[in-house]
Amino acid sequence: MSDALAKAAPPPPQPLPDALSQPYWDHAARGELALPRCQTCKAWHATPMEFCRKCGGKYAYEVVSGEGEVYSFLTEHHRVAPGFDDLLPYVVALVSPKEAPELRLASRLDGVRPGEARIGQKVKVRFVDLPGGDFKLPVFAPA
Repeated sequence: MSDALAKAAPPPPQPLPDALSQPYWDHAARGELALPRCQTCKAWHATPMEFCRKCGGKYAYEVVSGEGEVYSFLTEHHRVAPGFDDLLPYVVALVSPKEAPELRLASRLDGVRPGEARIGQKVKVRFVDLPGGDFKLPVFAPA
């Protein structure tokens, strides 16, 4: 990509937190990966909801270790969103957190070149600044 085009490229899309997702972003700003967990049945959820899908109970965010395992992955060769062109090609994975192996968290694999990612690979979360805003974005890297 030319320098002129790279300078003109818009920043990545920014999250628009609401009352349900704001605690996630607050934890991320502190470098913590936190996931919604039902306080009644203890089921983990990948996305925030008003009530637990399993029992209808209320949930709260709980900090997890950030350790996980690659469940599946793909290599992105073409632009899917503005602001990430300089990373192409990059690996996007579904990561199963250690504490909630039934969940799949979509994330970029940082420090993994195409052809190096493996199903079952152990990974650990780290947080990177999302250009164009004040958000920290969780990405996973080899453990």
